[in-house]
Amino acid sequence: MNNQLFDPQLVSLKQNAYTWEEAIRLSCKKLLENNYITTEYIDAIIDVVHESGPYFILLDYFALPHTNKFSAVIKSGLAMTTLENEVTFPNQKSVKVLCTLAAKDEYEHLTLLQELAKLLQKPNIIQKLCKVNNQLQLKTLMEEL
Repeated sequence: MNNQLFDPQLVSLKQNAYTWEEAIRLSCKKLLENNYITTEYIDAIIDVVHESGPYFILLDYFALPHTNKFSAVIKSGLAMTTLENEVTFPNQKSVKVLCTLAAKDEYEHLTLLQELAKLLQKPNIIQKLCKVNNQLQLKTLMEEL
C-alpha cells in the first residue's frame, strides 16, 4: 500500500474531542496549520452537517469530512485524525477515525478519493487505524497493507 497516502505532517493520533464539531476542527487542524485550507473550509464542513447531516460517515467509526468549497482550499491534501474516544454525530453514528479531504478541484477530489478507497477496502482497516499510537506504527501498518 502507498505509505505516502498520509503525509506525517497531516496526521494526528489519539486526539480528544467531546463533540462532533470539535472532532471536525481537530481533523482540519493540521491542514490549516500547514496552509492547505483556510478557516472558511472548516466552517463550510460544519455548516454542511447542520444543513444536510453527516453524509460523509462512510463506514462504522469512519468519517471523510469534506466540502466542495474549492475556493477555501490552498492546496490539496488528506489529513488523518484518530480519536481517543468516539464522538457521536447528529445522525447518532459514532466516529473514531476522520480523514479530512481538501481538494482544489473536482479532479483532485476524485484522485484523493480513489487512493483512500483502496485503503478502505482492506479488512478491518478502521480497527487497525484506531490501534495506531504513533507515526512509526502508522508507517508500518501502511507498508504491510
